[in-house]
Amino acid sequence: MDRLYKEHTDRPQMPDLGDVAATADVRFHGRKAGQVIALPWQVRLDDLAREGKDMIEIQMAHTLARHDDTYTPTAYVFESQTESGLLSPVPVRAVSDMRLRPAVAGN
Repeated sequence: MDRLYKEHTDRPQMPDLGDVAATADVRFHGRKAGQVIALPWQVRLDDLAREGKDMIEIQMAHTLARHDDTYTPTAYVFESQTESGLLSPVPVRAVSDMRLRPAVAGN
């Protein structure tokens, strides 16, 4: 992430981690923003975003599947379990203020 401008800091920002294998801890300006363990792979930055140069850190934790598959081959490790890390780009988007309401019957 390069830089946030003033018009973007008035709304919470949310990095979309895309495809993640295992779990991810997200830090923004050195402060913990959140942890993701399942879809959607997104973390709200809320009050952490500020104008100027930004730094986002994403620390991944993986399963032992790749290790097990390499050193102690087993039929219980599947190919999808050996992928690890961020598997796609990480765009950061502003969170919308839009609220959804339930539909009223007959309308």
